[in-house]
Amino acid sequence: MNDMTLTHATGCSKPPPDSRLVKPGWLRLKCPECAHVGSVAAIAPTLAPAPRPNTVAAAYVCRDHHEQPVNFRGKGCPRCPTRKANKRTASEPSDYTEMEK
Repeated sequence: MNDMTLTHATGCSKPPPDSRLVKPGWLRLKCPECAHVGSVAAIAPTLAPAPRPNTVAAAYVCRDHHEQPVNFRGKGCPRCPTRKANKRTASEPSDYTEMEK
């Protein structure tokens, strides 16, 4: 225990304090000689874990470029070439206006 948290009366020899748990996480310190009282945290504060580097925040990524986010269909990767050549086009309509008489 750190004796700096407890003040003592003048002429006190500053013996080791008696400790008692008051509420979760806090100790009550009491000097057995001069009866001065102080409080201290029972456990040292823990440091928060270091945040993980967020490389991709998207749920879906490109199968070729793992750092690029895409939609759930796998479309939208800016590094992949666009494949517009495979678009379907409708065939020319046949002319049924002339009927044979």
